[in-house]
Amino acid sequence: MKLWDCFSTALRALLGNKLRSVLTTLGILIGVAAVISVLSLGSAQGALVEESFATLGANLIYVMPREAGVGGMVGEATLTVGDAEAIARHAPSVVRVAPTAQTYAQVIAGRESLNSLIAGVRQQRRLMPRL
Repeated sequence: MKLWDCFSTALRALLGNKLRSVLTTLGILIGVAAVISVLSLGSAQGALVEESFATLGANLIYVMPREAGVGGMVGEATLTVGDAEAIARHAPSVVRVAPTAQTYAQVIAGRESLNSLIAGVRQQRRLMPRL
């Protein structure tokens, strides 16, 4: 069988079953579009996460207290401003320290009310370079 015979047989089959051919083509197009969309969304999400981490800085560390008990967290532990100053004094690679405080509270403005996280940051202190 010659190549031209293969093409003519395929063309006759496509023209003989028009609805089946259209539905098959539509299914293939929808499948390809779905795969491209999912890959694009995944790439965009990855770029967004990388950008979020880049804004934080590659050398940023949060120190948070945790009082561990059997099976998880027990009670509530806190760090004080004195603890932050001790970290600044005794950790040779620390450049800046900025203690923060946060709490959940109800915020009311006019007739609107919202339960929200309220956070405050103390002014950053630049530490003297160590010799």
